[in-house]
Amino acid sequence: MPGVMNLKHILTSFVLVLVAISGAYSQNQIELLGAKSLKFDKHMGLDAQRLIGNVKFRHKGALMYCDSAYLYNENNSLDAFGNVKIVQGDTLTLLSNTLFYDGITELIEVRDSVRLKDKDMTLTTDILDYDRPMSTAVFRQGGVITSRVNDNTLSSKSGVYNSETKMFFFRDSVLLENPKYRVETDTLNYASNTEVAYFEGPTFIYSDENTIYCENGWYDTKNDLSQFNENAYLDNGKQKLSGDSLAYDRNKGVGEAYINVQVVDTVDRYILTGQQGYYDDLGGKSKVTGEPEFILYDKQDSLFLHGDTLIALADSIKGDRILVYPHVKFFRKDLQGAADSLVYLEADSMIHMYRDPVLWAEDMQITGDTIQIKSFGGEIKNLFVFEHAFMVNKIDSTKYNQIKGKSLTGYFQNNELTRVEIKGNGESIYYAAESTPDSLANDSIPPPQKFIGVNKAICSNIAIYVKRNQIDRIVFLKKPDGAFFPVSKFPADEAIFDGFEWQEYRRPKSRSEIFNFEDAPVEPTVDTP
Repeated sequence: MPGVMNLKHILTSFVLVLVAISGAYSQNQIELLGAKSLKFDKHMGLDAQRLIGNVKFRHKGALMYCDSAYLYNENNSLDAFGNVKIVQGDTLTLLSNTLFYDGITELIEVRDSVRLKDKDMTLTTDILDYDRPMSTAVFRQGGVITSRVNDNTLSSKSGVYNSETKMFFFRDSVLLENPKYRVETDTLNYASNTEVAYFEGPTFIYSDENTIYCENGWYDTKNDLSQFNENAYLDNGKQKLSGDSLAYDRNKGVGEAYINVQVVDTVDRYILTGQQGYYDDLGGKSKVTGEPEFILYDKQDSLFLHGDTLIALADSIKGDRILVYPHVKFFRKDLQGAADSLVYLEADSMIHMYRDPVLWAEDMQITGDTIQIKSFGGEIKNLFVFEHAFMVNKIDSTKYNQIKGKSLTGYFQNNELTRVEIKGNGESIYYAAESTPDSLANDSIPPPQKFIGVNKAICSNIAIYVKRNQIDRIVFLKKPDGAFFPVSKFPADEAIFDGFEWQEYRRPKSRSEIFNFEDAPVEPTVDTP
């Protein structure tokens, strides 16, 4: 018996050597390098060789290992089972429980607990086809990629990996997860060597700081730099930045937007628009240029404001602010204004106008060194003018009611100016009209006025009552010093105060006109009687 066993062992080894030698005759033939035993399986065909134990093959530079296999020399293919492993140089390793390999087409079909590894990542799936000549691996029933160089995990229902270019192409229910963010999309291409993800389709990026959406773009997961296009926006829960194109640096919390830029603040109910935007998430700063517009919206009426530059500042201590400068203009149906610069304080809904500010309400014009407008719940409540307050009510091209003083306070009801107080160095020129019958007092269109005279007075403090944006009456809170003239006797050289200018040329008469900037006209704007 020992002799018979030794003879059997020698014959088996000799057959294996013959198979190995015959495989070497053809460069394209799968080469068997070794196995513990070899059998011919009649059920699999005369050409089928069954190999068991530490089976090892070689084909075109790749080594293949498994527990058992069937080798088909005639069609140059094999089936491998148990602890299947393919090693291609030092660049690629493929692991599975089952493998079907066609040595002619070099197509590898691997099944059950599949893992494809390179130096940077591991792809895990249950069904994978690998085309060696094309260096592409395809999975169609779900796959997960984990990175060994960062904390990225990628998964999708189907995908393609090119081991030469290191590019992944993911389709259907794609998810890219990182401790700092999560990406959800339907189409994503990922370069594992550069760690850059490319989006092609509706894509959401979620993080603790914000949510980003785009339909085209890329994300450098290594350096946290990104570019988002097509309906792109960035939303931090309070403000939403959108534009045709967004660039974002997550480490610095800085984003830039280009073309059709919009910042929407849903808490403080305003919108910033322009052609170029800058967003500092960490510093709480947004900046918009390129015909920017600030829209303060409410249910009744919205205010539309323009300046060359708009800046929104978030400040938990001082309160959020909007800075606009220069060439400021704003339009609202019942109120218009212009200034060199403007600040809007969200905490108290206060507008501050600086350097040559002017306001209009129908035929009423108000100027001063600084103007403040206080609103609440979308309605204007108060108006404050500091230093050189000047209020003008245009009657016609030759007549102007004028009141000036050190400061001015205005009071509104239902967004209409109803009362004005002048304090300090008050002066007035007032055309007194005949009284309107009570039956007509509330008409929307008053009858033509007839004037009985002109009252020119000096009084430190003056109260002015307004109806339909016209001066209705004036009350002098201290004894005035002045005179009353018949209209025909009123001296022409006293018809206007020093510093008077009817600045109609600066006034926007529609939303579109806030973008117009005009120099002062050369010709005088006032016709004296």
